[in-house]
Amino acid sequence: MAQDVSADWDLTTDPARQVTLATLNFGSNQIALRCKTGVLDFLLTGVPTTVASPAVTVTAGAIQNERQQWLAWPDQPIISPPEPARFARQLRAGGELDIRLDPGSAGERPRRYRLPVPPSIAAVDQVLSACSIPLNDDWDLRQRAELGTAVWARPVIPEFPELAASRGVENGEVAVGCAIAAGGLLDECRILSETPQGAGFGQSALRSAKRSRVELPDDEESVIGKVVTFTVRFRIS
Repeated sequence: MAQDVSADWDLTTDPARQVTLATLNFGSNQIALRCKTGVLDFLLTGVPTTVASPAVTVTAGAIQNERQQWLAWPDQPIISPPEPARFARQLRAGGELDIRLDPGSAGERPRRYRLPVPPSIAAVDQVLSACSIPLNDDWDLRQRAELGTAVWARPVIPEFPELAASRGVENGEVAVGCAIAAGGLLDECRILSETPQGAGFGQSALRSAKRSRVELPDDEESVIGKVVTFTVRFRIS
């Protein structure tokens, strides 16, 4: 694997495995932005947690003290944000990455990680480009809804794509982001990540999101226009 070590993030490419990887090493923690076979991941290692979806408070670039639900990797001290491309773009200019994890269980203490991130001259851009992801997106600055806002009033179960079934693909996962509209409807929905790609899972998830509805609080105007993210998981029956 070819590796370029400079003032930028460390960049590693492996064309045979379709992997482009940018990393930062902080000793007990490591940040990794990875494009693998067209799928983007953002990983923070060295973070043990006892829950599958830890609640965190994040500051990175324009993201300031935002409450997010991250994903924990099974049996590994690795966590990932729900919107890896948005997160990576916020770190291109460098600055401090501040992550505070809520306790995962009774008796567990909160954890905080403050990591000085250098600006990326080219490595982050190369990883994003390898996954055909834009380097800038105004949607990144849209305000996200507080955790717990997206309580389903009318969940719609998506149809398993015929294309995936015809190819023998039995499982899929899609991260979706939508803006909350009047009446709790979901608008401006987009695919944040899709695994595997090209099997129809993303479009099926979008169709179901547009037919779904979330509960609105008494002060509806406080959430209208804010973005909620959620994950749709497919399994053939």
